[in-house]
Amino acid sequence: MVDLQNSIVYILEDQLALYNDLYELIKEELFWLKKPDLEILQQISQKKHYIVNEIEASRMEMIYVLSQITGEDSPSLEPEKILYVVPDFEQDNVRQIFVEIRNIKKDIQILSEKNKVFVEDCLEFIDDLIDIVLGGNEENTLYDNEMNLLKKRNKTGLLHKEV
Repeated sequence: MVDLQNSIVYILEDQLALYNDLYELIKEELFWLKKPDLEILQQISQKKHYIVNEIEASRMEMIYVLSQITGEDSPSLEPEKILYVVPDFEQDNVRQIFVEIRNIKKDIQILSEKNKVFVEDCLEFIDDLIDIVLGGNEENTLYDNEMNLLKKRNKTGLLHKEV
């Protein structure tokens, strides 16, 4: 039982390391998005997918260990539930790991959004250039009274994205 309880701490430490690796990759991705080097970006994307799969595998391992300890088929992954089965002397360490994981996940979300916005801005710029080259229709652009661009309607449609 003690080995299973200790393995929870190791799994959480592994997850924290994986999230940190993912964060560093996303930071590197932003750097290469600005260059841009598609070959390196593809390598980064593959590494990100690998890490995400490793995080999922770690999560499944945590579920397995918790089910062994609690006897439940689908144990909760809520921090307070996990703390309940961790030895007392490890609880402060586990709490700190949970805080660090929560913080790095927030940082990952913020940086991922920044990368997404950067890519969308680049695609919009390229779409505008294509529209200019193809002689786009100026009626598709809306401006305010001060001639600031408000909104663009899909013009050529070459890089149009639909959600």
